[in-house]
Amino acid sequence: VAILKGVAATNRYGSLAAFGAIVIETKTFALTGEPVAQKKQALVTGNVYSELTPVFDAIRVSPDYIVALKKSATFEAAKATYFSQLKADSDRGIDYFLNVARYFEIWDKQYSYFVVSNIAGIAPDNVKALRALGYYLEQLEQYDATVSIYYQIKTLEPSSSQGYRDLALAFTNAERYNEAFEIYKGLISRTIEGVQLDGMGKVIENELRHFMVRHKNKVRFSDLPRTLLTADFRYDMRLVFEYNDPSAQFELQFVNPKNKFFNWAHTTFDNKERLLQEVANGYNMQEYVIEGDSRGRWVINVVDLSDSDFQNPTYLKVTLYKNYGGKYEAKESILINMEELKTKATVLEFSY
Repeated sequence: VAILKGVAATNRYGSLAAFGAIVIETKTFALTGEPVAQKKQALVTGNVYSELTPVFDAIRVSPDYIVALKKSATFEAAKATYFSQLKADSDRGIDYFLNVARYFEIWDKQYSYFVVSNIAGIAPDNVKALRALGYYLEQLEQYDATVSIYYQIKTLEPSSSQGYRDLALAFTNAERYNEAFEIYKGLISRTIEGVQLDGMGKVIENELRHFMVRHKNKVRFSDLPRTLLTADFRYDMRLVFEYNDPSAQFELQFVNPKNKFFNWAHTTFDNKERLLQEVANGYNMQEYVIEGDSRGRWVINVVDLSDSDFQNPTYLKVTLYKNYGGKYEAKESILINMEELKTKATVLEFSY
């Protein structure tokens, strides 16, 4: 008997095992007592990965304004070039400020924060833009600013389950544990008026259990169900995909150590009901867990299938947690402008 969870099950058995699988292997004997070969009918066929997919960083092309900035020999020269670019074109899009902020990380991360904060000023009511800003501020570890952005998003979309979840996570990162706990508790008990948790229930449960493992001694949890207080909660690998637009069209591909692949399409053609549910309930993320007999090298490929929006592009945030909930938990996060993924590319490789 074996229990498979998440991607490990889906790679092997397809959508039949989308929520995990219990595999029971039996022996069948004929009248002679000789074993009869059993055909594993549930196994997915035709999913052997044989593509030569390029690595994302290898196909990225820097826009002209980044090429100009890279010619700067000093921090002061880079700032002068930045200001001249703003003076030449005051109608810059969201991607400009995010790209320039990422460039300035080589000089001064605080200056990156100064640059990217322009997004809050030019798009104060644009949830898609603000969420991309929140993704980047979290990577900069500007946690107080992240709280402010997600609070603004929650105000703009008061019935969005994603907005509440993002704010709870931002509060946790900012070490405002009581405020985070109250939101998580309200979500899991479904007592936040107007917020539907359909599609987000398992994510919230996992994150609340993770919160309790790490911060139980900092909050009052007497009214929390005992099932959420599991002391040994831990996942070997947890992958979280977040996108700042629930109507974004893209496809994820997971390639396991046995060179088998599984695709998850976030498109109206392949997954229309899911997209409608996301828009209706206000969430935009997908979680996968990797455990069991899945050890080895994993590859994550992505291709964008949306129409282009250069001024306000869709961003994909991919977060990999190793030993999630354990003593030696580690986190890796990448932020991708989907405009740069019109060709399928490998965005993440890791060993388990």
